[in-house]
Amino acid sequence: MLQLETDPKILIQKARDSLLKYQHQLVIGNLLNTRKYEVVLVDEKTETWLRTEGRDIDIESLIVPKCIELHQARMKYGSLTEDSDKTESSERPVAL
Repeated sequence: MLQLETDPKILIQKARDSLLKYQHQLVIGNLLNTRKYEVVLVDEKTETWLRTEGRDIDIESLIVPKCIELHQARMKYGSLTEDSDKTESSERPVAL
């Protein structure tokens, strides 16, 4: 599910609300003004930021491989993260 937002203060909370409401395992959130350069992948435990870091690439070229990685981890470990015992939410910036 995608969550486009205009207020950065509520992006993560709205993504988490969507996880619960629609029973998804992952929500890709972004802000209207940075949607081409930055997204956040939100699951039940973590937020993972993907950024183009000024490179001339499409954000989708970062999203697709990360989603594949997360799907494979869910299939292997039953969780979107490799550490299935992790219970705290964390923000992990990722520049790929």
